[in-house]
Amino acid sequence: MSEIEKRNCKIMIISHKYKFIFIKPNKVAGTSIEIALAKHCGESDIITPITEYNPKSDSTHYNQPARNYEEDGYYHHITPAKIKSKLGDKWNEYYKFTVVRNPYDRIVSSYFWNKKRPTPASKRRDLQSLLRKATTPKAYLSFFRKTKNKILSAVFFSNLSEFEKFVKLFPERRTNNIYYFDKKGQPICDYYMRYENLDDDYRAVCNHLGIPYTQLPKTKNKHRKDKKHYSVLYSAASKKKVESLYRRVIDYFQYSFEKEK
Repeated sequence: MSEIEKRNCKIMIISHKYKFIFIKPNKVAGTSIEIALAKHCGESDIITPITEYNPKSDSTHYNQPARNYEEDGYYHHITPAKIKSKLGDKWNEYYKFTVVRNPYDRIVSSYFWNKKRPTPASKRRDLQSLLRKATTPKAYLSFFRKTKNKILSAVFFSNLSEFEKFVKLFPERRTNNIYYFDKKGQPICDYYMRYENLDDDYRAVCNHLGIPYTQLPKTKNKHRKDKKHYSVLYSAASKKKVESLYRRVIDYFQYSFEKEK
């Protein structure tokens, strides 16, 4: 797995020992939860890869080896629907949980995370990866999608702020909706931890599973220097775009656009 792929991992744990499935969307502090949960997993449990500890990004040192995911055909971008098809009856038997986050705040977090990448080195790796997969249509599709977005940003949205450009070009496929709801719009998981109440909700999960509670490690918490409230970045247009992307999440979990207190 390349460094770019590692940074984009949607982490997942399937614990046969405790009979749970942890599904992790992007930018919801899922790495911290997985590191904490993985300490209790059995040898036959499935843990997909995560990013490596980086002192420039992480306050807490960690070492989390992946295991059993390749043998069973699991991978870092696997969807709940595919997990269900692989697990069969166990899908209904196991306790499924994930994390939700206020979409307005989550988009801001993604914006600051993306500002730090790609680096020139990662751009070279993108090109090298494309050349290695010269006969793979998906490689070209990804390359031209990125190029198209850059052209659109430069030509059509030159009068917008960087954040507004980011929101304007934010594709629906990068939302977390697919990790929360099935194709019929029904909730997938048995329990949804809230990012805004993460420690208490994680403690509730531990109590339910019979796992000793430990304080969550602090990961991916150093990349954002600007800690201003998310609301200060939004215009009416960018707020409306997030509402259209995350309408189901906003309605179901009753999130709202909060202003700085």
